[in-house]
Amino acid sequence: MKKFATCVMIFAGSDSEMISKLAKSIAHFFVVQNITEESKEVIYAYGMELLISDVLNTIIVLLIALFSHTLPAVVVFIAVFMGLRQFVGGFHANSHLSCMFTLVMVMMVFSYGICNVSGHITPIFSISFIMIALPIILCIAPVPHPNKPMSEELKQ
Repeated sequence: MKKFATCVMIFAGSDSEMISKLAKSIAHFFVVQNITEESKEVIYAYGMELLISDVLNTIIVLLIALFSHTLPAVVVFIAVFMGLRQFVGGFHANSHLSCMFTLVMVMMVFSYGICNVSGHITPIFSISFIMIALPIILCIAPVPHPNKPMSEELKQ
């Protein structure tokens, strides 16, 4: 019964609290099992929190792709999107829920576009978006954000 109560407590609360509590529980488990040192528990908890959030986001994106029958296009989109975000920065949500919501909205718009734009117009849209996005990226990237601080070296 105690394990059940612990599970209920972990999943209670907001999304960020839920993910954070689950991550802290996993990190604590690592300490109890002597997988890591107690002094590193906070670091492991943070890493687990990011991992759990990324896994949930990936599952959501893949479900949208499966339901919209756009899996190959979504896989390419996400690969390009992740590459861009890694090197040019951009929006960082204040919570896991707002991150998931933003990602879902982007994926819904993308999937809608893939499903409803005629095949022969797609290259025109792609080239147009690249021509618009590339100068913007080159001019303002990398984009700093309070949730992801940037060194002076990276700003230049």
